[in-house]
Amino acid sequence: MTPSPNGFSPPQRGRSMYSPLPFRWTPGDGQRHATHHPVEAGSSAETLCGARVTASFDEMSWFWSTCPRCNEAAHALAGVPMPGSIGAHPGSAP
Repeated sequence: MTPSPNGFSPPQRGRSMYSPLPFRWTPGDGQRHATHHPVEAGSSAETLCGARVTASFDEMSWFWSTCPRCNEAAHALAGVPMPGSIGAHPGSAP
């Protein structure tokens, strides 16, 4: 498979893509949720917020709003403060 001009090559069928984080964004049931494992479109998955959703990877699903509970859990797993939290940005403290 030939890489694109930016050097990225999509994963080949049957091979998983490297993920530096312990979660993956998975659109499902009208929101962007996060899951611990890769999910195929149409499959059911348990999300970080505890909901069970059916994964949808169409063009529009990436524009759905992000589940707030999954967002908080994903930030915690990644060790990244939530935007707007004290210390998230230099000079952000009151």
